[in-house]
Amino acid sequence: MDSNKDGLFCVKDYKKYLKNHNMDMTGAEERFKSMLNEEDIANGNAMSSDRFRALVYDYWVSQDPDCKGKYICGPFDSTPIEELESKNKKKPV
Repeated sequence: MDSNKDGLFCVKDYKKYLKNHNMDMTGAEERFKSMLNEEDIANGNAMSSDRFRALVYDYWVSQDPDCKGKYICGPFDSTPIEELESKNKKKPV
C-alpha cells in the first residue's frame, strides 16, 4: 500500500486502499486527516504502516466511540452490544 515506498502511509495510499477494497471514497481526505495524531502530522500528514493496521483493528474491535480508527472504512455507527443482545433475546427460537 506504500505507493512511493517511503515507509509511510499517506492520503494517496489511503485512497488506494479504499479503492482496492471497493469502499466509499467520499470524504476520504477528511477521514484520513481525522485519524492523524501529532506524530503523523510531523511526518507530513502520513502514518506508519503499523499505525494504520492498528487503526484498522480499532475500527473492528474498539467499543470507544471516539477511537481514531472509527472512520477507516467510512463512518461506522455501531450499536452497543447490550442493545444487540437484548434484541436477540426477544426473538423466539
